[in-house]
Amino acid sequence: MITCPYHEWDLPASTLYLRRLLSEFPFADRKEDGTSRSMAVQVAAMLSQFCVSMFPAGASRMGIIYNANSQRSGKSLLAKIAITPIHGIFMPSTWKGNEEELNKVIDSAALSGCTYICFDNVRGYLASQTLEAIMTAPSWTGRILGKTEMFTAPNRMTLFVTGNDCTLSPDLEHRTLRCDLFVPEGDVQERSPSFVIDDTWLIERENRVDILSALWGVVRAWDAAGRPDASSLGIKPRLGFERWGELLGGIVSFAGFGNCLEHAPSDTAGGSEMRNIRNLITALCELAIHDHQEFTFQSVVNAANDNDVFEYMMDGRRSDGDFVLTAKARSRFGLTLGRYAPNIDVTGVPRSYVINGKKVMFGTTKQGKNKRYFITQEAGTCE
Repeated sequence: MITCPYHEWDLPASTLYLRRLLSEFPFADRKEDGTSRSMAVQVAAMLSQFCVSMFPAGASRMGIIYNANSQRSGKSLLAKIAITPIHGIFMPSTWKGNEEELNKVIDSAALSGCTYICFDNVRGYLASQTLEAIMTAPSWTGRILGKTEMFTAPNRMTLFVTGNDCTLSPDLEHRTLRCDLFVPEGDVQERSPSFVIDDTWLIERENRVDILSALWGVVRAWDAAGRPDASSLGIKPRLGFERWGELLGGIVSFAGFGNCLEHAPSDTAGGSEMRNIRNLITALCELAIHDHQEFTFQSVVNAANDNDVFEYMMDGRRSDGDFVLTAKARSRFGLTLGRYAPNIDVTGVPRSYVINGKKVMFGTTKQGKNKRYFITQEAGTCE
């Protein structure tokens, strides 16, 4: 009988190893005490593969997004650190923006029993009903490649995505944990890590044993302590992912890495739709003369373009002082605004946002060419 050797590290030794392993990654939210929400997310990502058999059948699993402000930040390497020690190999998938092609990739992964799927170096805006389904479907039904036969297989896949300034749809934002990386150097080649972690290092037996031993030491200590869940440690799991969150949130917090389920702030590296909408409202507040101000759709487009907000939607050209969107971009931007600025003639109320510590109401009135976007600010907001 062949057994796999491992180190019987206690909790302090295990967490010390993991902190040293991750010490040189440029987590965007690292605090003076050494803690980091993004580091906690990385530990959760590693445990998501190590503890895959501990999740109840049918439990929804949150995805992991690695988002960075620059190339060579280490985002793909972090995904490899989460995957390679457990599986022995890292097999990324090519991002398919087309839902039909994306389904083929996922069908193949589900049929082979994969416990992860990783899309590496995704750029721009990320929205996909197929990706949303990966994280919540207890089983996956698809077509066997090259045949007319259908299959149904248990879905145990965790979604990993890496990207630079990748922006998520609201639905994906709610289903994922974000690990933010920020490289301060203008030239990433100026970075000088004290030791190199690469594919060769990760597949070496002794390094895999060290990483797996550290994860096992954390889980073993958590088990000995009575398996405290996230709620018992004051952490609220994300809605729809309660079982996954209770388990991983509990282990990560118990080990002293903090709250991996904490919502990522909107102003860290990378982007989100909510960050963009807040920046847009801020820009409109600066343009406003009165506490209540109305804007045409074109004025909102100009404000977005002038302030580099929703830049991934700003497909158009300058004309007579305005930035004119293409028909497709105009439709997409209008639909996006509609999610955050409801028509009060229909809903009766706008949506409220806290901008620079003050409440701002954002909504629309009227329809068609007469539609107007408005902001109503608390007194004293405008300067």
